[in-house]
Amino acid sequence: MAGTRTLFRIFYDRERKSRAMSGPNYGDELPCDAVIERIYEFLDGELTSEVDAKIRDHLGKCRTCYPHFRHEEVFLRFLEQRAQIEKAPPSLRRRIFQKLLDDEIDRDEP
Repeated sequence: MAGTRTLFRIFYDRERKSRAMSGPNYGDELPCDAVIERIYEFLDGELTSEVDAKIRDHLGKCRTCYPHFRHEEVFLRFLEQRAQIEKAPPSLRRRIFQKLLDDEIDRDEP
């Protein structure tokens, strides 16, 4: 999934440059553009607990950033669900494994 997120970060960075967000900072240390810039890191849990708390606080107050955050969160969860790799049914896995064993045995016999 990391590869998909990297692609979306590249896309998002390109889009963000064309529509930079700068809103109020509500007395916290992070203005809107700084929050939006780190939204994927926030969603992925890649930030320090201090930065995570600052962004969480900002999102709790900001009517500009929160809808954007929710959109990205829902979108990523949708992608994660669609990108799930489905396992083959157990009966198919057993048949494949048995075929591989049979082929190996056939090669070993003189």
